[in-house]
Amino acid sequence: MIKTAAINIKHLLLVGITIFPLLITSQVQAQTASPSPAASPSAAPSNAVTFPIPDLGNCENKGECLAFCDDPVNYNSCVEFAKQKNFYIPDKVLSADETLWKQTQTDLGCNSQESCLNLCSQPENQDKCDGFAKDEGLIGGYVQEPDNPDFIDQAKVNLGCDSAQSCSSFCDQPGNAQKCSEFAKQVGLLGGQVTQGPGGCASEGTCKSYCSDPNNFEQCKPFSPPNTPFQGPGGCTDSSSCRSHCEQNPDDCRSYSPGSNGRYVPIACPNGQFFGPGGACTSNDKTNEASSCAQGGQYWSGSSCQTTPPPGIDPKAGGAFFQSRADMGGCQTPGE
Repeated sequence: MIKTAAINIKHLLLVGITIFPLLITSQVQAQTASPSPAASPSAAPSNAVTFPIPDLGNCENKGECLAFCDDPVNYNSCVEFAKQKNFYIPDKVLSADETLWKQTQTDLGCNSQESCLNLCSQPENQDKCDGFAKDEGLIGGYVQEPDNPDFIDQAKVNLGCDSAQSCSSFCDQPGNAQKCSEFAKQVGLLGGQVTQGPGGCASEGTCKSYCSDPNNFEQCKPFSPPNTPFQGPGGCTDSSSCRSHCEQNPDDCRSYSPGSNGRYVPIACPNGQFFGPGGACTSNDKTNEASSCAQGGQYWSGSSCQTTPPPGIDPKAGGAFFQSRADMGGCQTPGE
């Protein structure tokens, strides 16, 4: 389900989810309009970031955090963390209207998130995509400038190159791949060998979780083994059958639309149940138990309170997300 792709140290993201990694340092404060008061020696500021970070898979450095937040399954966890630390920047691409896509068509020759991502993943287009991202104030462009003096100084010591061009040439040589990958991880750059699956998922577990969202069926199909038809949750074989299975078995599925906590929300709960914390169908007689669980910051499964949520679900990332469904009359909420 996952493939390995080689990328160099100047890997570009136009349509990315690296909101947090673009800004993080080992201990950083968000900029404010007025000077910050002197830091107390006994306590770190509320928006300080120190490693490891439990909310981001216990990542221990910028490189690990970057890899964690590149995985679409972790998108909402990273957004929530960035909001808590006051350095969240909304991604214009995720809520793009016709105006943005007309502009990309004129400047780049693509007119959708998918077509622009495909275009900008090609090395020959990276410079113009980077320029467009910067001109339009989009999240993306080069992940940190590769000619940043701090990086070049470290590259001189670790890689023996002294400019972005010489380092790029050095890292394009197969024999230097491991050394460059380790350097990229150390300084928080994208580089080396990355494991990449549907939507950018980075492990068998997160790819399986990502592909349990029926909206991602078409993305996941090309990643099935040769001569083996792709099957989604419950063995479903197309978007329609996957949606049908998820309506009857929501615990088998996930939803990774922006704003979701990862839980799949069905069109309706069975008789005698209501939409409880996080969108979980809950028996009416468990109302108080569900409420207490949510107030305690724990995960409510629909029948019990759990300390650890299932993979792909983040109770801290707001509520569940119910997407408008054309196959059901364009309804916008479970109630409709």
